[in-house]
Amino acid sequence: MSSPSAIPDHLVNSHYADRYFDVVNAIAEARHVYFEGCEILQHLRQHRRLHIGETGFGAGRVLLSLLCFLDEQAPIFARTAPHTEHSNTPNPSYALEFASVELHPLSVERLEGLLTLFKGSLPTIDGHIQQIVKAYRQFDLSPTLARWQSQWLDTALGPLELRLWMGEALEMVQEVSERDVWFLEGHGPKANPEIWRPELLAKIGEKTRVGGHCATFTVAGHIRRDLRAAGFNTRRLPGIGLKKEVLQGQKRAPQQTLKGIQLEAYNPDWPQHFEALKTTLTQRLKSPYLSIEHVGSPSVPGLVAQPTLTLDIVVSSHWAVSAILQEMAQWGYTSMRHGDTPGCEALVTPEANALYPMAHQIYVCPVESPTLHQHLLLRDYLRQSPEQTQAYSTLKSSVVKRYPTDHNAYKGAKTRFLNRLLAEARENKG
Repeated sequence: MSSPSAIPDHLVNSHYADRYFDVVNAIAEARHVYFEGCEILQHLRQHRRLHIGETGFGAGRVLLSLLCFLDEQAPIFARTAPHTEHSNTPNPSYALEFASVELHPLSVERLEGLLTLFKGSLPTIDGHIQQIVKAYRQFDLSPTLARWQSQWLDTALGPLELRLWMGEALEMVQEVSERDVWFLEGHGPKANPEIWRPELLAKIGEKTRVGGHCATFTVAGHIRRDLRAAGFNTRRLPGIGLKKEVLQGQKRAPQQTLKGIQLEAYNPDWPQHFEALKTTLTQRLKSPYLSIEHVGSPSVPGLVAQPTLTLDIVVSSHWAVSAILQEMAQWGYTSMRHGDTPGCEALVTPEANALYPMAHQIYVCPVESPTLHQHLLLRDYLRQSPEQTQAYSTLKSSVVKRYPTDHNAYKGAKTRFLNRLLAEARENKG
């Protein structure tokens, strides 16, 4: 970050001696860090809803970027909501809400001046600058006013409710409803450590639905640790501009941390449970797919395993994944992308499952995905190798004694052995 003296005066937030944004990269940065980092298109496709939380409104740069991003992306949606003359009620096609907080609100004149710096930079940006300024004029900017204020904005997908809380971030997060995604703004940890304190991040974790995302430009170690403690799986993604890396978080299911790891001897009834669940899926799924595969440890006779079925629904391409996800979301399944399953979407089973009573996890995998290839390769190799099946059983039993509740450590301790098995499987297959 540049020194305060190097920042043009009109860009400086004097409360934190830091710039509001970088005029050169601000729009592209918001798109890369927040919209792509939080996978907002996936949330829209699956739920036809996008409830956003933001931890620092500032000059409204991220909101402006979002409106332009939706303009650009709207044609990919089958049902693009039209603009409405009177945006007093939400459009039934998409439920869009942007909830933000600001402890030191700008004057209307200064906010307008800062947003005007982007004028003409994108095809529709001028109109969005005007409507943000118009909405902002309606807000009471008193920083002690601890209540929600809202205005409606037009977007390419229908009306978006802009909700602002003038005050402290923790108060806002306590009062906001559950969010699909969080844009963690409010300057960096050095400039504004209060916005990154552990209790605030913990509350954000509580107010994020399972499978929801957060994203931020900082990859500081203590931020990653606090986000993981708040219930997020984190991963560093390629950065933008001078920033080499940025951070993504995804809210994990509670059972990943609350339930211990339980291994059971192979149960010969597991294949029957798989066939029954496969039959149910075959009868109910209307979206096209290629096959349904039984994978994971319960698919290998003689292998000790956690009593959870794992299924891969194989589809023809990445474009076919969304239809499956959207359909199964209606049955209560929640999408969660895992860093260790590239190319596939994981579906978290609802606790009260109407589809099948046995615990199970489902991955929706394009036929070319590396995750599907590894699942099938490992399954087939172990089915043909009783010695390796026994060795893997012994290893798992040993590891679970060391890490009875730590799922990440349990997985990590098996990685070297599994990599060796995969190498052997590829060699034998080749």
